[in-house]
Amino acid sequence: MNFANNGSMICIVLHGEAASAFSEGFADLLNDKAEITVLPDSLLDEADKQTYAAADVIVGVKFNTTLPRPEMLKLLHMPGAGFEGVDFRALPASAVVCNCFGHEQAIAEYAMMALLMRQVPILDADRLLRKGEWAYRSGPAQTVHAEVAGKTIGLLGFGHIGKAIAVRAKAFEMKVHVANRSPVPTSSLVDRAFLLNELPGFWASADFFVVSLPLIAETTASWVPKLLRPCGPRLSSSTLAGARR
Repeated sequence: MNFANNGSMICIVLHGEAASAFSEGFADLLNDKAEITVLPDSLLDEADKQTYAAADVIVGVKFNTTLPRPEMLKLLHMPGAGFEGVDFRALPASAVVCNCFGHEQAIAEYAMMALLMRQVPILDADRLLRKGEWAYRSGPAQTVHAEVAGKTIGLLGFGHIGKAIAVRAKAFEMKVHVANRSPVPTSSLVDRAFLLNELPGFWASADFFVVSLPLIAETTASWVPKLLRPCGPRLSSSTLAGARR
């Protein structure tokens, strides 16, 4: 993408709190022909509206018809993976939309933490240990907690997040089953794969499920609740669900 425009300054707008978090040191990565402006989420000031409308590049998490229309916009850059805040119909024809990744490690660790906490009563164990009680130990059956090793995790969606979770699940000696829109071959990470028309078998195959689908119109349409309905109360309403069969 060529931003050169007769040697004139490139107007870059960091729009909103999510984008402004990257402002420190941002100018050092660019040449002196870039003018960077940080704008708030709500554009109430007329000068802010004019600056937004004149942007060549906008970094932010939303774009819709309630915002001033930047007719010369060349790039709308999302500071994360999600683009559910973008009304693509409102974009000028000259604009390209780009998203980015890099948070899948943190999300995968969160998913594994939730899964482990469902198996290991760590909060209760910590509370009792502080009272001098070693409640979860080898011995009586009621003091033995479950383990994730040997269990099966089902991943609905196998993008960046799904793959990162699979790596960590394998480190815990788990089996990994995947359900995805496009075919996923079995490998050292994937023990069994399903297509979306094979979901009844997928739901029956695992002990835990993680849903990592993109939040777009297609996945929030009526067919998605139908896909999740076989789980019943086993699947929470959150994006990440450590639900035991």
